[in-house]
Amino acid sequence: SVRVLLRRDNGQFWPSPCSSLAYSEESRSLFVGCDSGLVSEFSLAEDYNSVELRREYQAHNGRVTACIHAIHQEWVITCAKDRYLVWHSVQTGRRCGSYLAGAPCTALQYDHPTRYAFLSDQSGVVTILRLTENSLELINVLKGHSAAVTDLAWDARRNQLYSASQDNAVIMWDIGGGEGKAYELQAHRGSVNSLVFAATSRECISAGSDGNLVFWCMSVPRRETPSWSESDVCSKCGVPFFWNLRKMWSDKRVGTRQHHCRRCGAAVCDACSQRRTALPPMGFEYSVRVCDDCHAEVTPDDLTPLAAVFEAKQDVQKMALCETRRWLLSLGKEGTV
Repeated sequence: SVRVLLRRDNGQFWPSPCSSLAYSEESRSLFVGCDSGLVSEFSLAEDYNSVELRREYQAHNGRVTACIHAIHQEWVITCAKDRYLVWHSVQTGRRCGSYLAGAPCTALQYDHPTRYAFLSDQSGVVTILRLTENSLELINVLKGHSAAVTDLAWDARRNQLYSASQDNAVIMWDIGGGEGKAYELQAHRGSVNSLVFAATSRECISAGSDGNLVFWCMSVPRRETPSWSESDVCSKCGVPFFWNLRKMWSDKRVGTRQHHCRRCGAAVCDACSQRRTALPPMGFEYSVRVCDDCHAEVTPDDLTPLAAVFEAKQDVQKMALCETRRWLLSLGKEGTV
């Protein structure tokens, strides 16, 4: 079909531009979220030659950033820039409930068996909610990113959540493990914009503004990145850092800047952390700062890459994966598919 969108005098389009899509193959239902906050439900004909408007939901007051059709509960779950997560009954069109996030919502994932909704926002937080027919329960808040979360991917088989962020990092949250473990994945040099998870090959695929596609192998053991320790002196040679005035005066020496070893987390000076190395088991596919002691302990096996990097040759904004056909679809910033 061809649709003409006319720009009005106030700069907006009528009808409103589409901002998110969700399609259910089982029910042939298509949900379209718009910039205006409207969510439209369409029915796709059996011969795929036409779509029929079923219902419109006045769900939000801002751009709809994600739509999910929870077919087992017969809900449509949406989130938007108005900071709200909302779920409606597909049968009646009734608004079942809502949740107000702390910042504009950016991405959404849903686990059907547990009814867990994973909601990310521009503050870098991922909120876990359990939805019911008329209420919700706040399960947990995941804090690990230093910038806005851009996309989420869910591994339903192993109960693991992946989050991408503008801080150039991907984090795997082990929700099912019950131990609160999180594993960083660092290979991008720019904002990570999109994530998909391939369940059959156990690969997380990330794409970002650096023009790269990264295939992360998640079937191998990985190590958590250590927390950075805080100290007033270098943990290796004892030289004071520049804010430790008392130690500088007693030692009659100029303080130095504090750095951290990415392998052990120790607070060290520049002289004690001159070496650089990749640490693939800890998610660092490019060279990072390590202390001299950790550099001596790194073996050739520790340097084996656990991710494959390919050039997408465009600033990828969104991806979709069809595992049965082994097709990966990417949408670039300039509209190239």
